[in-house]
Amino acid sequence: MTNSKKEKVTPPAVLNGEGHKRTCQVSAVKTTHPLAPASPGYSQIQILDPEDDFPDGNYELTVDGREFSASLCLCSGPGHTRGRGVAGHAEELEGHLK
Repeated sequence: MTNSKKEKVTPPAVLNGEGHKRTCQVSAVKTTHPLAPASPGYSQIQILDPEDDFPDGNYELTVDGREFSASLCLCSGPGHTRGRGVAGHAEELEGHLK
C-alpha cells in the first residue's frame, strides 16, 4: 500500500484578474502521491501577503503551474482579522492548466 505525502508549503504564486496581476506568497497543503510525484495537489490555500488595492472580485491564482479560481474579498468578522484574503477556498480549474 502506498500513502500520499502531505506537507505544509509556502510557494510563490501569481494572482490575476479584475485588471490586476501580482506575485504573492501563499500557504498551502501539498499532497504528493508516490506513483505521481510530478503532479502534486494543493489544498487549504491562503494568501500570506494580502495587502493590496485590488478590488473584491474573482481571480485566478496560479501555484506551481496550476490554476485555481478564487474570490478575493475584504474579510472581517468572527474568526477573521481585517485584511485581504481568499473567501472560502481556492478551487482548481480542471482542464485549464497552462
